[in-house]
Amino acid sequence: MTSKRIVKSKTAEQVAAPTNGTAAPASPKGLKIVAMQVENVKRVSFARLRPTGNMVIVSGENESGKSTVLDAIDYAITGTTNVPSQPIKRGHKQARIQVDLGEYLVERTFTQSSEGQLLTKLRVMSKDKAQFPSPQSLLDGFLGSISFDPLEFIRMDRKKQFETLRRLTGVSLDAIDQAKQEAYNARRDAGRDLDAAKARLKAMPPPPADLPEKLLDTAELTKKLEGAANRNSIIEAEKQKQRRKLEIAGDHDREVERLDRSIAEAYELIKKLNLQREEAQKAAAELRAEAEAMTFAEPIDTAATAEELRKAQATNQAIVQRNAYLAVEKEVEDLEARWTELDKTVKAKERERIEAIEKAAMPIPKLGFGDGEVLYDGLPFNQASNAVQIKVSVALAIASNPTLRVLRIKDGSLLDKKSLELVSSLANENDYQIWVERVEGAGPVSVLMEDGEAHGEIAESPEAKESALATPLKA
Repeated sequence: MTSKRIVKSKTAEQVAAPTNGTAAPASPKGLKIVAMQVENVKRVSFARLRPTGNMVIVSGENESGKSTVLDAIDYAITGTTNVPSQPIKRGHKQARIQVDLGEYLVERTFTQSSEGQLLTKLRVMSKDKAQFPSPQSLLDGFLGSISFDPLEFIRMDRKKQFETLRRLTGVSLDAIDQAKQEAYNARRDAGRDLDAAKARLKAMPPPPADLPEKLLDTAELTKKLEGAANRNSIIEAEKQKQRRKLEIAGDHDREVERLDRSIAEAYELIKKLNLQREEAQKAAAELRAEAEAMTFAEPIDTAATAEELRKAQATNQAIVQRNAYLAVEKEVEDLEARWTELDKTVKAKERERIEAIEKAAMPIPKLGFGDGEVLYDGLPFNQASNAVQIKVSVALAIASNPTLRVLRIKDGSLLDKKSLELVSSLANENDYQIWVERVEGAGPVSVLMEDGEAHGEIAESPEAKESALATPLKA
């Protein structure tokens, strides 16, 4: 079957103002279901119930219509959000739910139009027959932050449980948690910087105690060393010139020897060669005299200056390392101080958070807030016993629904005898009406659903169906 869109009729949204001119009364405390009637909704053909006591057990086999009875309360009061696309029993064109809350009579009808659209109409009347122009808004004012099902809280995840309890108690931890998280992140970063600085400091050798405070001036020593090197280069060049002159003189000597041989071989050239010899001898004598007359300055020993420069550079390197060590040492001190301040901030925010939680009015003792989760007696809520979880969840549902004192448990078959007795005692202690759906044969029964019709001590007899349809509930 294809889904059909639910369309609200104008009369459902814009019911006429009270005919007697009275305004909507203030929301009363303690509304409970005095009576209810369900006709042709899902699997239910007819059920007219008048609950007695604070515990209503709706029992029946699977697909007998027991879930529909509890769903009908939801459909009538909470609006169309949870209504299925086909709430009308197959084979019918209209369905109706009436819920008598004592002070108010709530009636919601569903009609299948000829175009296949599902129309819904809601009316709310007071005891004196006054109707209200915004019936759903009136009913919404009766509803709490936790749904009709008190066990819904148990089924929530930890984060949703935390947010639900925070919203219910009015505790605002966002600013505190944000400030705490910011301080925590800053402390974490400062701690990382501190560890890194300590690691760098540990890897550096401690500086000698007798180092000068300031870097030594190596420029003068460098200049002195460069001057000595230049002078020594000049001296070496002069010596090179001397060696060259001596080499040339040797060449001339060899020339003399060659000429002597030439004289012996060619007498006719003796005169000419003798002249050349004399010139060569003269040149050799002059060069030799010049060479022998040359004087040299004493060479400068550069080893001492180089050693002095090396020591100055080593001292300067040690001073630079000392200054770097002192800088990291100071960085460690500053980071340790910052980490300490941030740690104080984190702890202060933790105390502030604890104080905010302690000031919160909890629905029951021992309930509190943890770090993003609900605690009971100091432990995570999901570690509490089944009985404690049921007790807490019912207490929260009761605290959340002070006006409409009606709760529904759709998984009632999951409750053992002790749990069911606990829910019953909580209902009696707090004067709440709790409707529980259970499989037939699972315990005491208030109303038994069979083939879509209600039987039992709080149900009209099936034989009264026709007269009941003709005579709806009266406020």
